[in-house]
Formats: sequence, structure tokens, C-alpha cells
Amino acid sequence: MELFIFILVIKLSVYLFSKSLSPNISLYAHESPIVGIKLSVSLYAHESPIVGIKLSVSLYAHESPIVGIKLSVSLYAHESPIVGIKLSVSLYAHESPIVGIKLSVSLYAHESPIVGIKLSVSLYAPESPIVGIKLSVYLFSNSLSPKISLYAPEVEN
Repeated sequence: MELFIFILVIKLSVYLFSKSLSPNISLYAHESPIVGIKLSVSLYAHESPIVGIKLSVSLYAHESPIVGIKLSVSLYAHESPIVGIKLSVSLYAHESPIVGIKLSVSLYAHESPIVGIKLSVSLYAPESPIVGIKLSVYLFSNSLSPKISLYAPEVEN
């Protein structure tokens, strides 16, 4: 009996630290080129027992080559107990080989308690082996490291 209670407590603890609370409100035309609206709020633990908060608002064409717009704001613990802030704006072709554009600005603790700033601009072909172009700029407390990379999304080298 004591062993059963002990296992139950362990399972409950794992559930509380691993499961997400993610209410979703979606207004969209399923399997249609009509643009949909999605509002998502999530409470989750991101590589840390501290709960993160994510707010996402998306305007997109569901299962259509029409370009979508996504705005995402996240408060989360990124490999550190310090909370990070991420703002992401994306213009992309949903489930289409048309090139997409993504702009991402992040304030976060990257493997360090010091908060970093990341600016990322990507030109890429989603769900396609076409090579993409990504420009990233990292601003840390003591370094500036711009990075330009060419990569093939979803294709192993």
C-alpha cells in the first residue's frame, strides 16, 4: 500500500512538471483556403521546473499556399531558471514550396544566467529541399557575433 502511494505521488509530480496547460481558441475553415485565426495560450515547463507562458496569435491559410502571418510572444525559461522573452513574426507559405520570410527577436538566457539578444531573419522554403538563407545576430554582454548560414531545411547533410 505504501509503495502504491509512493508511485502515485511520483507520477503526479512528473505530470505536474511535464504536462502543458494549453487552452486553444481557433476560428478557421478546416481544409479550405479561407484564412483562419488562432489564439493559443500555454503554460508549460521549458527545460526547467519553472512554468513558462506562451501567447500565440496566428493568421494563416489552412492547408493552402496562401501566405500566412504569425505573431508569437513567449515568456519561458530557456536552459536556465531565468525567464526569457521571445517575439516572433513570420510571413510564410503554409504547406507550400513558396519561400517564406521569418523575423525573430529573442531576449533570453542562453546556457548562461546572462540575458542575450538574438535577431534572426530567415528566407527558406518550408517542407522543401530547396536551400534556405538564415541571418542571425547575437548580442551578448561581451560579444557581437553575426552569423550567416546556408542550409537545406528538413534535409540531412
